[in-house]
Amino acid sequence: MRKNRTKMGFTLAEVLIVIAIIGILGGMVAVNVARYFRSLTKLEYDNYAKSIFVAAQNHLIMAEHEGYLGRTDFGTKEEAISGIPDSGNEVYYFVVQNGNIGDTTVLSLILPDNAVDAAVQSQSYIIRYHKPTAQVLDVFYWSEGGRDGDLFNRASRYKHSYSDSDYAAFLSNRSDKEALTDYGTDHSVIGYYGGVEAQSKSPVKVKDPSLVVHNEEVLFVRITDPNADIETSLLELIIKGNTSGGDPLHIFIDEKNDNPFFSRIKPRRDLSSDWNKEHVYDIILDDITTSGLHFSNLSAGFHPGEDITIYAASSNSEPSNVGYSAEAVTNSLFEDNTTVKTATVDAGITNFRHLENMSPAVSGIADSTTNTAKPVYLQSAKQQANLDWNTFRGKVNTLWSAWKDTRDHVNIFNNAGTKMKDNQYLPVDPVVKLSYNGQSHSIKNVSVDHSDSAGLFGRLSEGSSVSNLELIDFTIKGTANANAGALAGTVTNCTVTNVLAHNSKSGATVNVTASGSVGGLIGSMSGGSVTKSAAALWVESSGSSAGGLIGSMSGSTSTVSASYAGGHTENAKYSASKFNVTGTTAGGLIGSMTGGSVSGSYSTCSASGTTAGGFAGSGSGSISNCYCTGLVSGTTSGAFAGSLTTNPTDCQYFEIINQVPDASQGYVCLSSVGRGASNPGITAFDATAKTYDDFCGASNSWDPANPYDTTLKGYYNGKYNLKTVAQLGASVNTTDFVTTHYGDWPAPEAFVVNK
Repeated sequence: MRKNRTKMGFTLAEVLIVIAIIGILGGMVAVNVARYFRSLTKLEYDNYAKSIFVAAQNHLIMAEHEGYLGRTDFGTKEEAISGIPDSGNEVYYFVVQNGNIGDTTVLSLILPDNAVDAAVQSQSYIIRYHKPTAQVLDVFYWSEGGRDGDLFNRASRYKHSYSDSDYAAFLSNRSDKEALTDYGTDHSVIGYYGGVEAQSKSPVKVKDPSLVVHNEEVLFVRITDPNADIETSLLELIIKGNTSGGDPLHIFIDEKNDNPFFSRIKPRRDLSSDWNKEHVYDIILDDITTSGLHFSNLSAGFHPGEDITIYAASSNSEPSNVGYSAEAVTNSLFEDNTTVKTATVDAGITNFRHLENMSPAVSGIADSTTNTAKPVYLQSAKQQANLDWNTFRGKVNTLWSAWKDTRDHVNIFNNAGTKMKDNQYLPVDPVVKLSYNGQSHSIKNVSVDHSDSAGLFGRLSEGSSVSNLELIDFTIKGTANANAGALAGTVTNCTVTNVLAHNSKSGATVNVTASGSVGGLIGSMSGGSVTKSAAALWVESSGSSAGGLIGSMSGSTSTVSASYAGGHTENAKYSASKFNVTGTTAGGLIGSMTGGSVSGSYSTCSASGTTAGGFAGSGSGSISNCYCTGLVSGTTSGAFAGSLTTNPTDCQYFEIINQVPDASQGYVCLSSVGRGASNPGITAFDATAKTYDDFCGASNSWDPANPYDTTLKGYYNGKYNLKTVAQLGASVNTTDFVTTHYGDWPAPEAFVVNK
């Protein structure tokens, strides 16, 4: 029986006793584990409260530095103090944040975005501070999911100015801070940092960082922080809009991927002699070659085009310990000496970033003078240096190479992040009326391949003006009915004065591949004036009007005066296989002219088209005191014009250039107007040797020339032997480009003619 009983095992009572014991032990363990994890959470939340305390304290000092401290509710510096005492230990303020309640104006200054970890900043906390002495006193922190209702509701009622007794009421029934912060009324863990412990620390003063602004092809700020050996140091860039006047933007300089400004922060370890002691960072503020790095992408509160004030601040983990760089002021889109006057911008242009930023589509600058959301608008611009597109591309690539991003191309991105074609300049469309003064500077090597109006400017709107500008070696291509010209594709009622477009060598082309109007200077002109301006380029339109200077000109108010188009020759003769100007309607100076007037102007371009003329392809309006020299080819062609519905006055052409085979005489000269039409106002200046010599004048009266054809230099010693616009009667200054002839012209010395 004893043996059998042993085999029976435990009785039910014994099993139940064991289970009960295990349960009791398990409960004891669970309680201890729960307390352990609560203790860990409490420690974690205390640390979060401390991080908020330190960041808030340092930004409170910064607010004092910026002049915000002492204003009502931390409002703007312009706000007056209204009925709230501001001295002694009587005044305390509370910032309460849980995503629903909080003074956002105060919070943006005392704890700006990303001042602490974003996950911590999005939870619930209370910051108590004493405004008169710029001291943070306490921080309470708890997770949003476990909000302490009593603490939170009390604090949300005590957001503004209260005395010691009011604060005591806030802490009523919770005088023991350990008990207060152990867990709240809904059993949530509450972290705490502050009191005597926080205020008694003796901070070790950090060193001031330094800051240098680089307003170049990319607008960036270089900050050197000598506090790298402080493990808990915090470095930030503060940006204030001088016109927008909103709260400062804080860019915290760290290399975390979750930093919203991560792509703008470029560590420069190669510039620091000892990275462990001194950190160097470049922070990009405006880069038109990278999506998302435009100034307008930086903050919706800024006005593109306004001046900005910037400085750096460095702090460590101890309260009230902040070092500052000197403040710097720069313009957000243009050169530093840009002035902002009653919401208008007079833009300084020293590189292509400044130039491209004149387009609202690129920079986000206001697209009208009545845009209240963006009150800073473009009014005028002055070019203050020579610009070279190739140099711009090289400098941008060099900068990005230093930032560890090697490129072999440059793209222009518009404000919406859309990329243009590789290495292609994006034509500027100012939209608003613009006065652009090149101040006799040049722009070189621009390459455009665009589906809309193409040129340095795409479109120039009503009332705009461009003056004193030299355009060199432009290659312009438009598609799909686009208008194209070196200066602009389309201009409406604009004024162009003393603008020259030419090549440093013979080969560059202004070209359009569809049916738009194409000109060496302007594609399509409606109203306005072109004065003392010139172009010496190859021009081609596959389906519309083409002109050495202007593709098409319309409107009774359109005027051209004291201007010319320079051609291209080989050995002082035109090529019969390659014409300077090619289009359906082609003219040496103007492709098609509908109304308006042209005076005191000339062309030395050859022209080929269905309707073609040495001066105009087709024309109506007023033409006076003009001449042309070009070879002409076309179904309807004339040495001066392919077709005319007007009677020019005092106009001349080079007759010997255009010879038509004749069965009886061997050749005859092409008539001045197409289909044999004659016009008494148009005569041949080479009808005889005497009329040619009289037209040219004495050699000591010839003006300078810059021909592509070296043969002409041998014939005329670097002079233009025909009449310049000054000799046609224009009043010119020595600084005007038209005092020198650019391009080629035919020379009688190259012809042997038996009459």
